[in-house]
Amino acid sequence: MTRLESLRHFINGVNSSGPVLRVRIAVFPPGAAGPKTRKRLLMSSKARVIEFHYVLHDTKGALIDQSDEGEPLAFLEGAGQIIPGLESVLLTMTKGDKREVHVKAEDAYGERDESLVAKVPVEQLPTKEVKVGDMFRSGPNQEDPIMVVTSVTATHVTLDANHPLAGQDLVFKVEIHEIRPATDDEMSHGHAHGPGGHHHH
Repeated sequence: MTRLESLRHFINGVNSSGPVLRVRIAVFPPGAAGPKTRKRLLMSSKARVIEFHYVLHDTKGALIDQSDEGEPLAFLEGAGQIIPGLESVLLTMTKGDKREVHVKAEDAYGERDESLVAKVPVEQLPTKEVKVGDMFRSGPNQEDPIMVVTSVTATHVTLDANHPLAGQDLVFKVEIHEIRPATDDEMSHGHAHGPGGHHHH
């Protein structure tokens, strides 16, 4: 389902899963590793899993996001889990490498689309305690797009279904923590598991 379709479903009364307290917005595009990706991975040669640390700033130097201390993020090569402008650089690096990566908006989350902004009646939201900056997932699944509250009145809330970083050039400082072959389970599932390939879902 596209972001526009998700917004329309939400407006038409499909229930959201409720407020999202914390969203990792900087690296992983939602819904990247679906059935088509898993099929493509199964047909491809053995991929790698890359674990890395990152700190993300905007072009003015303001901190946007960073990986948790001592917990590198992992992605499966070729699964579409990482924004393309970052993945293309990470794939050229080796364990221990550090680099500053500048990613243009078109190679990250694209430009803003004003058709993805809409007003929704307050009573349609899963909670009445809504403030600017709150985030709602448009459905019950992890890959469903996130919508951000940009305005609140007594009767309506304005939701923006653009990715929070749409239209922005990004600056990453990255360090490769580990590179290893993907396990058969990771290849079939279409995403990286925990350290050593162990599944922690």
